[in-house]
Amino acid sequence: MKGVVLAAGASGRDFPKDGKPKCLYHYKHRVLLDYAVESLMQAGVDEIRVVVGYQHWRIREYARQRNWQLEFAVNEAWHTDAVRSLDAGLAGLDDDALIVCADLVIGPEIIQAFLRTDPRRLAWIRSIIPWGRSDERIVYDEVYRGDIDNSIVRIPRHLLGIFEGGRERADRFLARYQWNTPIGPGTGVYFGAAITQTFYDHRPVEEVVIVRPVTDVDGYSQTDECKVARFVRSRRAE
Repeated sequence: MKGVVLAAGASGRDFPKDGKPKCLYHYKHRVLLDYAVESLMQAGVDEIRVVVGYQHWRIREYARQRNWQLEFAVNEAWHTDAVRSLDAGLAGLDDDALIVCADLVIGPEIIQAFLRTDPRRLAWIRSIIPWGRSDERIVYDEVYRGDIDNSIVRIPRHLLGIFEGGRERADRFLARYQWNTPIGPGTGVYFGAAITQTFYDHRPVEEVVIVRPVTDVDGYSQTDECKVARFVRSRRAE
């Protein structure tokens, strides 16, 4: 099994402009990248490739400071083509791949759950408590389900080429719904659309069942850095 950690994109949303990569922000006193890399290592996944792009040198330097033995792949088009991170992450692999987004707050137990799935099948997460519910803006259906999470997925060795044509699938997926968030080819939404539609087209998909959705750090307000900045501002205002 090869672990592939996706960390190419910029922070986005309400993060400080030109700030460090999102995976280097802190959440509950830990750097986000630690959650992904150390959970893989603790679960026994020793071969880890990290896909970098935006300010990649900062991620490489952090890994050097942690003395992690990682392989790096670069998505030079991180700002215009999020799907290329999948291409870079899977290129040349000769083993099953476990893809993990770098902004997740996870422990080794969820990695171990993926290691127990059928090695012949694709696998993703299903949470008993859904992460999203239908409202007037979007209706969830059999393809876009409010209980499915593709931020961690397992791809068997014989299916490593399934993302060929992934951009066409992403476009097909996105055209089906109304969106109130950016959905261009460089966005996380576009990347997620490519995975969701590709997996749906290559069913059956095994589900790793968890109770609650995996926590991911989408906004700056979730980070320790933001909380510290707010505290400093409040003290100055006193």
